[in-house]
Amino acid sequence: MATPNERIDILSFVIISIGMVVGATVTGVIIEWCGMIWFWPEQGAQHALKMVIDEAGYLNEDFVNAALFGWTPTEAIHYITQAVTGSPMGPDVLDPARYRWLTSWSASIAVFEQYLLAAIYITIVCLIRAVILLFTLPLYGLFMFVAFFDGLMLRDLRKYGGARESGLRHHYAKRMILPCMWCGWGLYLAIPFTIHPNWILVPSAVLSSVSLWLAVRFFKKHL
Repeated sequence: MATPNERIDILSFVIISIGMVVGATVTGVIIEWCGMIWFWPEQGAQHALKMVIDEAGYLNEDFVNAALFGWTPTEAIHYITQAVTGSPMGPDVLDPARYRWLTSWSASIAVFEQYLLAAIYITIVCLIRAVILLFTLPLYGLFMFVAFFDGLMLRDLRKYGGARESGLRHHYAKRMILPCMWCGWGLYLAIPFTIHPNWILVPSAVLSSVSLWLAVRFFKKHL
């Protein structure tokens, strides 16, 4: 049974992770708007729409057989999209005409129609990426499981061999575990172009696991 401090740590991790997803979504929208102004003005909201299609392709190709707590990634994204837009993920959700009512009541707002569409599409992109992140948590768990027990074995060898201990390295490595995870997650969620999740999430899992390995390996016998 989890102690009160452990429950607080788990709750803090969940709250920070959710806040990071929201913050990355807002950052992604701002980056997309800047790109529409300076880098791809001729594409308008089509750039964000293409990102949705590409990200959905990664989800369908690489996570088709995945399941977490009885949910498949496709079911999860359908549920989330329906909760946000009122319809499950599909062509209807991506149809610009569906959101025309947002700008139809004012000519001054109609000027920003492409920006509003881009914001909606980027939000859907971040939802898809958040689902992919959720389904890659077992990857992080596997890497950290191996890192923990390998580091524990090396710690025991060091302890019984009488080698010199270093509490400083333990504390520095311990502080880097979560930042290595969250930096990878934030970068993946907010990056303004499509990229296969493995190119970001695997290095993030490796770095966080190496940090855990070092933290366990140099854990002192007496604190």
